[in-house]
Amino acid sequence: MRLPLVLPLCLIAAVPALCPAQDAPERTYLTKQEVEQTLIGKPHTFKASNGSLIKWDLRPDGDLYYNNLSYATSGGNGSGKWELRDDGQLCVKWNRAESGNGGCNYYFRKPDGKFGRSGRKAPDAKENAQIESIG
Repeated sequence: MRLPLVLPLCLIAAVPALCPAQDAPERTYLTKQEVEQTLIGKPHTFKASNGSLIKWDLRPDGDLYYNNLSYATSGGNGSGKWELRDDGQLCVKWNRAESGNGGCNYYFRKPDGKFGRSGRKAPDAKENAQIESIG
């Protein structure tokens, strides 16, 4: 009966061949430092949950410029301010009322290496955008 030894060997020796497979996390939320390194000062384009393709330019001084690439007119452009909180939550406030109310999002890395964002920091939080490109 070697079966009872398999799990203890896995826990003590961390022998991958003996250890039961574990599911990879669905997403890994970025820390404040990771958000700074990944997005600040690097324009990024994301696809919103409504299908719109939007480009954000988060400047190091706290300014934010955006261009909704899904609109053919200049009405899809605007600016605002961003703030990065200690828990990695990125909040924006728009300069124009027609740009919406702004809001806060958490960014995360998916198992495939792509980035997404959601309004809550939870494994089951609905993804409201996927980053298509950075830089």
